[in-house]
Amino acid sequence: MAPLDPNEIVGPLGFGAEHWVSASKPLDYLIYFENDTNLATAPVQEALIVVPLDPDLDLRTFRLGDFGFGEFFVDVPADRLYYSTRLDLRQAQGIYVDVYAGLDIVTKEAYWRFVSIDPATGELPLSASVGFLPLNFEAAGRRRVRLLQHPGQERGGARHSHRRLGDDHL
Repeated sequence: MAPLDPNEIVGPLGFGAEHWVSASKPLDYLIYFENDTNLATAPVQEALIVVPLDPDLDLRTFRLGDFGFGEFFVDVPADRLYYSTRLDLRQAQGIYVDVYAGLDIVTKEAYWRFVSIDPATGELPLSASVGFLPLNFEAAGRRRVRLLQHPGQERGGARHSHRRLGDDHL
């Protein structure tokens, strides 16, 4: 049994044929992930989502936004570069989910790590049928980030508008 997680980024569409975006306005991105019911055979126990950031983005402006999966939604406090929490999903799924999110300034990557925790052992669940993201299209996850480009660098944003993760930089 194995989970499978296709990903997608949706961001600003920009203006005109070149899809220009303003250097003075924040660039909001939604990053989606799911456990594809057509390809996966088990819930996701642990997920690491890593998004390379474009060199034209000013990493000092990076801010985490809300995130969620399935019926669960977490409103991240404003102005955060890093966030971690333990979600108590014992009633709904019988597990905790540890979440770590932030910006790696050395690799210039945004990241989110979700880890299912068995409350009895404090470790990953032993059963492959237990995880935070079940086999269910409606259980797709999402994260939001906001960045600005370096001052004075207006540019085309066609590659920023809508694509699958891993195809390019954010």
